[in-house]
Amino acid sequence: MESPIELICEGPSLLQETEDLIISCVSFMLKDSGIDSVMITVTVTDSARIAGLNETYRGKSGSTDILSFPQFDTIGELKEELEQEVPVHLGDLVISLEDVKNNCREFGVEFIEELPRLIIHGMLHIVGETHSSYEAEEPMLRHQEQLLRRYLSTRRKNS
Repeated sequence: MESPIELICEGPSLLQETEDLIISCVSFMLKDSGIDSVMITVTVTDSARIAGLNETYRGKSGSTDILSFPQFDTIGELKEELEQEVPVHLGDLVISLEDVKNNCREFGVEFIEELPRLIIHGMLHIVGETHSSYEAEEPMLRHQEQLLRRYLSTRRKNS
């Protein structure tokens, strides 16, 4: 099977390090979720394009850092589809690198931490997790940060 991750870049080409970071983090999340036999599309775009998508699909004005478009409403639906033993498209992530970089400045974090955090966040939505706020106590956000620590630890060991 070819790569389960289709990476699309709308705009200037990605630095190889950024491309590697995206692919390794998505791969980590697929493996961690136990659904690494699926396909997923990741599109890297700019603030203007993601703002349009945010308005169209979420009814929210302005840019955002990441959008998730799951193909299944529940993890149960996904598991039923996986039992069919046919290729499954899990969903799509759309990332604005401009907004990721703005987050880095705003929150005082490094790009190599913030981009994986957002990918993990988006992937959790793709597999059905939700949150009602951005408070640190939110179960999904706690799970996100646990996964981020594991991912970054794994990355350091492999460097």
